[in-house]
Amino acid sequence: MKLASKLRALEYLIAAIDEGGFTGAARKLGVSPPAVHKMIGALEATVAVTLLHRDGGRLKLTSEGEIYVAGARAALRELTQAESQIAFGRSRPAGQVRLALSHVLGSHCIGHRLHEFHQRHQDVSLDLVAVTDDTDLDTLAADVLVYLGWTSQQDCITRRLAQTRLLVVAAPSYWERHGMPARPRDLLGHQCITLRLLKRAIMDHWAFERDGVRESVPVSGWIVSDDRDWTFEAVRAGSGLTRVPDIVAHRYLASGELVPALLDWQVAEAPPVVVSYRRDMKDVPRVRVLVQFLMEIFRELDAQRLPAPAAPLRAEPMPPWVARRHLGRTSARRPAR
Repeated sequence: MKLASKLRALEYLIAAIDEGGFTGAARKLGVSPPAVHKMIGALEATVAVTLLHRDGGRLKLTSEGEIYVAGARAALRELTQAESQIAFGRSRPAGQVRLALSHVLGSHCIGHRLHEFHQRHQDVSLDLVAVTDDTDLDTLAADVLVYLGWTSQQDCITRRLAQTRLLVVAAPSYWERHGMPARPRDLLGHQCITLRLLKRAIMDHWAFERDGVRESVPVSGWIVSDDRDWTFEAVRAGSGLTRVPDIVAHRYLASGELVPALLDWQVAEAPPVVVSYRRDMKDVPRVRVLVQFLMEIFRELDAQRLPAPAAPLRAEPMPPWVARRHLGRTSARRPAR
């Protein structure tokens, strides 16, 4: 007898005892008396003992039946409780979510807002992990990924939370000493602090576009860094200029600690902010409310952009250096134009 049939037979057996016979059990369960008789008979054949006998026209458990039914009632109660807990968990957010984050997003966009999420959903706990090179959810053992850049995931839902705008920024003290560039090629005379992304590519090729004219510059400076926060600290101290996504630098732009230049030019290769999560988690309440909260954060940041872009932001395709897992400098073999 299959497990599903055995569970149904147990239900029929308990109903027959509680209702005093096959007819009462059939009435309670909405089936025919022969169906109840047949199912209980099949159960007795499976366990190879007689569970019921008639005593003065009323069904009565045998001694073996009493042991069996007592265990069956306990098992069914536990099963019912488990189903109730699952149903309750489905109706409200509860449990842990492992959230993988680009470090810079956690530091400047999300980390300081998590207390709001906790106030709304106090039964949800977060296990945060910083993302560096590998964005694969399986490798990260994560439920949700929030990433600044381009990523491909297998069997996952990926949504764009925001499209960033790249800005060339420096501290006011730096601009006072060195002057602001009038066009991209003027960056050749500046200390440009660059990033090494994905632990591979040094981002020293900056491309700009304005009115259909494209101008590319191989920039250089005295600092190359794996960590965007370190570049922020160096730039805020007046050590040079850098290229940053506007959403990440929002607080520094609002406070005036960083001032953008070349605002009449569009900087190429602006990365998106994306969220990825497993398809089988999309209806899990704790994941659903977290994704909704992340969308809310980036809607607010989008509305607060400083300075507001003059032209609509466009989604940038994955740059070739990302797809090729480029090593070295992105300016290699690219002449300035």
